Amino acid sequence: MNLLSKHIKSTDNQMNDPNNRTYLDMKMWDKNIGRTFYQTHPKDKNQYRTIYIMWNAFVNAPRPMISNFITGTPPDGMEPINPLYFSRLNRVPQYSPF
Repeated sequence: MNLLSKHIKSTDNQMNDPNNRTYLDMKMWDKNIGRTFYQTHPKDKNQYRTIYIMWNAFVNAPRPMISNFITGTPPDGMEPINPLYFSRLNRVPQYSPF
């Protein structure tokens, strides 16, 4: 085996190892990372809050950053968050041993 084939093989092993993935890899797999959504208040439709999706490398999962409800209308172009996706974000991530 020559040096180039050894390098390619080690690079393939690194890409398949979940501990060697980068932030850009995660952003390519989950297009919602880095995006901001909104959610309307269930009792007052004049209020909304924003939800920013970030990647948390310590738990190896996307996590929401949720603001307080404010009175107003959501900015143009901002999409409402899917309730099922929001529920998935709020679950406790699966623990994986080191």
